[in-house]
Amino acid sequence: MARTKEKRPEKSLAHDRIVELQTAIIEVRNGQKISPRTAGLLAAGLPRMAQKLAEDATEAVIEAVRGEQSAVINEKLPKEDGVGSTSPGGP
Repeated sequence: MARTKEKRPEKSLAHDRIVELQTAIIEVRNGQKISPRTAGLLAAGLPRMAQKLAEDATEAVIEAVRGEQSAVINEKLPKEDGVGSTSPGGP
């Protein structure tokens, strides 16, 4: 009986964005990159980070329900940070 190789799933754009975000957060935490908003969230602690995540997730769901697929897929990171969402609110 011949063995077949299992195909590995290709890395998705979402995976790439998550890795990019993770790397940026680590760089801010280690002082390798400056991002006042991200540094503020890190300093504020887990409850504030969870709140910000929930806010951003809610925005993405609303955009998806409205059918704004490109807004969900192509959400841009602020240039001043390089990390975070397009929300005008601070940390």
